[in-house]
Amino acid sequence: MAYFEFNFGELILSTFVLDSPNELRSRLNELGGSLILESDETKTNAAILRTRSRDSSWTKYCGILYQGPINPQIAFNFNCSCWIAFDNCVFLITFSKPQPECVAKLKLPATFFSFIVLNNASVVAVHELGAVCLDNKGDEIWRTDLNDILIKYYVEADKVTLCSENGKTVSHKL
Repeated sequence: MAYFEFNFGELILSTFVLDSPNELRSRLNELGGSLILESDETKTNAAILRTRSRDSSWTKYCGILYQGPINPQIAFNFNCSCWIAFDNCVFLITFSKPQPECVAKLKLPATFFSFIVLNNASVVAVHELGAVCLDNKGDEIWRTDLNDILIKYYVEADKVTLCSENGKTVSHKL
């Protein structure tokens, strides 16, 4: 079982990569977790996200079923919540209730690549065909689609620039 840990202020997020979806369901049942995040893709990989307060006063669990090949990525939001993305989906999860809750889900037009976390608590989800900017509640602020395969992107000052395989370049103010 692979293990990764991320520290975000008062939250500590840990992911445990498991061998199968069946192992995920069994482990979540043992731990008292009930939320399972999944995309519409065939699920062959499984992980558990453990969230606990820095003072260890509470611990909560969430399951993730995904296809890959990119492992789920996490970006801290605020107020006991975080972004989780994998396959072609982005989720906003809050840990402020007794059980983790998915408060927003966005299906992307292509495979998720990475997050760009912005100072105003919003996030840009970069995917294979472009990018989408989401506010801290999960609402879409803007979307840029390249209509071609993204080969690179970069952030300069207050803008993100996306470059496609056919040479198209699109910039968007952050």
